Amino acid sequence: DEPVRLRDATIEDVAFIVALDESARGRWLVTTVRDDTLWRYEIDGRDAASDDHVQVRVIEQAGGRPAGYVACVLKPDDVAWVESFEIVAEASWLEIVPGVLRHLLAVIDVRGDAETRETYAAFDLGPDHPAYRAMPNALHPYHTDDGLYMRVADLPAFLTRIAPVLEARLAASTAAGHSGELPINFYRSGVRLTFKDGKLASVTSEHMEYSVAASFPDLSFLQLLFGYRSLAELDAWYPDCRIRTNEARVLLDALFPKQPSFVWPVW
Repeated sequence: DEPVRLRDATIEDVAFIVALDESARGRWLVTTVRDDTLWRYEIDGRDAASDDHVQVRVIEQAGGRPAGYVACVLKPDDVAWVESFEIVAEASWLEIVPGVLRHLLAVIDVRGDAETRETYAAFDLGPDHPAYRAMPNALHPYHTDDGLYMRVADLPAFLTRIAPVLEARLAASTAAGHSGELPINFYRSGVRLTFKDGKLASVTSEHMEYSVAASFPDLSFLQLLFGYRSLAELDAWYPDCRIRTNEARVLLDALFPKQPSFVWPVW
C-alpha cells in the first residue's frame, strides 16, 4: 500500500539525479556543486566500508516512474543520516516524505540494532528544506554550530562578477533604478560601488575616511556578502560596524539580504 518504493541507484540514474540536484541548488546562496562525476563516485566509486559511503536510492511512484532520490549514510549502531533528498516538481512532499521515512525505519529494523533509540533517522538537509515542512511533527532541522570559512582574494573582481545578481536584487527593491555611489570602509581598505540607472557601473578598491556611509571591521563584511548575517545583526554585534546614512542602509539591505546556505561536504 506504500505510495512510493525505493531502489538502489545505478549509473543509469546519474543524469536524473544530477538534474534534480541542480534544480534544488537555487534554495541556497552557498552550496556544494555535485556534477556527473561526483554523483557517479557516490553511487559506484566509494568503498562500501568507508565511513563516508552514501547509499543513494531512487524514489519511484506507481508504474516505476522516478519521483526523486534520497542519499543517506547507514552505519551499524547509528541513526540513518539523510544527506540529500529531492523530488521532482510535480510530486508531493506530503505524500513522499512519510513513505521514505517508513522505508528508513524498516531498514533499521531489519538491521536489528540492539540499542533502543528516541531518534532513528537524522535529516541533515540544511536550515530550510521542504521535507521538514511536510512532516513538522516528526522532522526538525538539524542545527549545528558550523559556519562557513569564507575568503575572497579579490573583492572588487568578485563583486563585478556577481553584478547581474546585485542588479536583480536592486531592481526588486525600493531602490530600483538607483544612481549613486556606495562607499564601504573596511578600516584598512575599502570598496566603492557606483550605480547608474540601477546597473553596477564600477567597483573600485581604495582607502577611505572613517566618516563614509558604511564601515565594517576586519572581515565582517563577508558575513553580509554571503548571507550569513543580516545588516541589522552585524550592526548590533560589532561596535565598529557603522551605517551612517539612510541610503547606505537601504542599499546594503537590498544588495546583501540574509539567505540560507547548506554545504554537503565532498570528502
